[in-house]
Amino acid sequence: MQIKARESVWTYLGDASDTLYLVHTFVVSALLTLWIAFPLQPDLVVVATMAASVILAWRVYERVEKFSLSALPLSFRVATDYRPYQNRFFRAIDSFRAR
Repeated sequence: MQIKARESVWTYLGDASDTLYLVHTFVVSALLTLWIAFPLQPDLVVVATMAASVILAWRVYERVEKFSLSALPLSFRVATDYRPYQNRFFRAIDSFRAR
């Protein structure tokens, strides 16, 4: 279900979370290779990996994802109207809950 939410830091982080999910694997792999070559304390490596992942995801979101989304036609960017009660499955679930 999609709702309209006003712009806030939470909506920004929610939009950028997909980018973090996609980008963190590259950062983790690169820093793991460095950690094997130059052993450091594990806590330091974890903090550095988290910080690098968040920073890279933020930059990719700002430079790539926002730009590519703005190039799409408006019909692709607007959330579709969600009407669960037109679906027979949702009506059956609600009738079961009402018992």
